Amino acid sequence: MNDREQLGKRIKSLRRSKGHTQERLAEIIDINPNYLAVIERGEANPTLALLERLSEGLEVPLSELFQYRREEGYLPVELRQKLDGLVNEASDEELLRLTRIIEVLRE
Repeated sequence: MNDREQLGKRIKSLRRSKGHTQERLAEIIDINPNYLAVIERGEANPTLALLERLSEGLEVPLSELFQYRREEGYLPVELRQKLDGLVNEASDEELLRLTRIIEVLRE
């Protein structure tokens, strides 16, 4: 998969996570929905200005669009963030149980 395809896949994933259709996001950032589809398929090279509009429309930092490169064996950014949030909100007792569960799973 080339960089354009990875970027397109990332944009599509972020769009879906925000609950937007292609039509709605295209409306928000003022582009043709067909062009957004082309970007998401990795068939276009969006300009920096358009990438900035996409990040604003998706309400994420511009750098978030490029967080698609992950080394093998690493969790997606969204899953790491979710786990971090759960751990930060867990009580001491919950942390002990989570630690035990993880230890059992790793055996």
